[in-house]
Amino acid sequence: MAHLAGHSGPGDARRRGYESAMLAAGLEPITTGGGATTEAAGYSAACALLEAHPGVTGIVAANDVMAVGVLAALRERGLSVPADVSVVGHDDSPLAAYRYLALTSVDGHSAEVGAAAARALLRRLDSPDAPAHRELLALDLVVRGSTAPPPT
Repeated sequence: MAHLAGHSGPGDARRRGYESAMLAAGLEPITTGGGATTEAAGYSAACALLEAHPGVTGIVAANDVMAVGVLAALRERGLSVPADVSVVGHDDSPLAAYRYLALTSVDGHSAEVGAAAARALLRRLDSPDAPAHRELLALDLVVRGSTAPPPT
């Protein structure tokens, strides 16, 4: 399984999480990308990844838009999703839920993150000298048609 990384703070955190999980499972992390998080960047990163690691059976993209680029790169190579390669996006955007794509995606609960950030800002305004507060919210995997067990 490989990860197409983004370049932002959340992208760095997603890359670190992927690498940590792979190492904990005794697997070698394969990370590429680290630039823009566009469809074109996802396509380019997937092409490079597939050249370097032709046997990859799963790709986790930094976001859903990059995952669309991954889907295009796989299709051009005649690889079937999810029979040959599973694809997972991140953000669970409306794009992921389109029936044609049926993209499995990680839901980061953006509205809840925004509400938590607003609460933190209000706390900071009320008590500017209080220690910094960090809150991590749980993620959910929304499984759709772009993932399957690895081929045997």
